[in-house]
Amino acid sequence: MNEQGQAVGFATLPGEMLFHATLWAHVGKLTDLGTVGTDACSYSSAINAYGQIVGGSISLSNCLSNGDSKRAFLWEDGAIFDLNSLIPPGSALYLISPDTINDLGEISGTGADVSGNEHAFLLIPCDENHPGIEGCDYSLVVSPTAVEVRPAQAPQASATASTRARQFMAEMMAGRRSALRNRYGRFGLRQQR
Repeated sequence: MNEQGQAVGFATLPGEMLFHATLWAHVGKLTDLGTVGTDACSYSSAINAYGQIVGGSISLSNCLSNGDSKRAFLWEDGAIFDLNSLIPPGSALYLISPDTINDLGEISGTGADVSGNEHAFLLIPCDENHPGIEGCDYSLVVSPTAVEVRPAQAPQASATASTRARQFMAEMMAGRRSALRNRYGRFGLRQQR
């Protein structure tokens, strides 16, 4: 739970075995955060003051068999990201279970090496608040810029409107993913042995 009273966890519908990460923003407001890719289950473990949430996403086979295999995620502003895609390529760990995220965006948790041995990790955003972190490419960090959103012109037919809406949403999500990558410029990874 953060200082704004927002809480995270997971929930399921009555009679269902699958569960999803959730955000309780306030009484009566429950948000399903979804899963990463085609995973069937997820849970959220921590939220910071800015509403950034971390948790784990689990495949269907591991979810149904109470399997342990999962992948760490970051959820922000309606989008969920596999944290393994935001760390430097060739990292020594596969991130499986984040425990917490602080207000600086630093994430700690557990990862596994190629032999399956678990290690603690600390992810530090590559941003202007964390200069000089090993493994960061600061050329990717850009300052936040305002985005202008203009209303679309009235479509000639509903099929055209539907197509334009899908294109707009796809472009918006691609832009959101790009903005997140630019903001963090990837994470620096510190492994504890």
